[in-house]
Amino acid sequence: MRALLSAMFDRLGVSTESIVKAFEKCDSFDDAGIGIGLILEREDLTDDHVNRIANAWLKNDQVSESSSAREGMREFFDRYRNRINGARLAYSIGRAFP
Repeated sequence: MRALLSAMFDRLGVSTESIVKAFEKCDSFDDAGIGIGLILEREDLTDDHVNRIANAWLKNDQVSESSSAREGMREFFDRYRNRINGARLAYSIGRAFP
């Protein structure tokens, strides 16, 4: 499913900003898993995107409690940990993904 969505988004020119906005508003565990997969395929994440995605993990339980998003979030934090601002957020991430 994610591969199909990725191909459609690329073909339609869906922006990274749109994907990040949708991820922030995830209202299902499955959407969170698909969303982080789509985000990880993007190479143009700004520092703002990185911090908004990290905050979505902290504030949206559909993201933080999603088993389908867990490995993607681990990869995301491993990849972008040094770009995350805020001591509380960095501390929370460090505890969840040592």
